[in-house]
Amino acid sequence: ENNKFKEQLLKFEENIMFSFDPRTTKILHITDNPLSIERNKLMKELKQLRERNANDNVNEQLNSKLADELRQRIINLELKNADSELSNKRLKEVLKQKIQEMRKTWFDLFGYQVDLLQDKHYRVRPMFASQNDFLLFKAAEDGSLQLLETEYSSLIQENIH
Repeated sequence: ENNKFKEQLLKFEENIMFSFDPRTTKILHITDNPLSIERNKLMKELKQLRERNANDNVNEQLNSKLADELRQRIINLELKNADSELSNKRLKEVLKQKIQEMRKTWFDLFGYQVDLLQDKHYRVRPMFASQNDFLLFKAAEDGSLQLLETEYSSLIQENIH
């Protein structure tokens, strides 16, 4: 008998679940039900993620373009630097050659060899003098030259005015 009641109960529940009369039954929808709220939150988050992804793609494209431009600028600057270094090297070679030419001409014309030493000191050696026979000058702040005492300058002191 207990089984009989269970079967009837099951039939009754099935009838209630799958058949309803719209005249007597109303379906109510909760406007703020938890499922709708959660669905709206997820949709909003999805939209934000899609926008962020689109922005990231744009930023990535901009960063890539900027990196390419910077690489090109670096290459151009390196080329300019190489050209400048080559120009400087050539200028130094020409200047060195001209200085040597001027020193030789000075020696040939006036018979004196002029050597630049450190700290604005200049050594002047006559053409036919020995290694120790030289005059030593120092350039002053005002541009004038001062004769410094050497063994040779003390020997020719009477000829210096």
